[in-house]
Amino acid sequence: MRARILVVDDNVDMVDSMTALLRVGGFESKGCLFGTEALHYVRAFDPDIVLLDIRMPGRSGWAV
Repeated sequence: MRARILVVDDNVDMVDSMTALLRVGGFESKGCLFGTEALHYVRAFDPDIVLLDIRMPGRSGWAV
């Protein structure tokens, strides 16, 4: 079973590059840009690890 990793950051380039790098490394990865989306993905994707940006507009990483 491959580990599932969720990447959450308001920088789309960082999310795209990190999820691509993780996939090359053999991980199942998804990315999102907003804290509110992160809560949805945690329920739906059930990640093993979450890489979460702390300073995001709207709902910050601390609030998530």
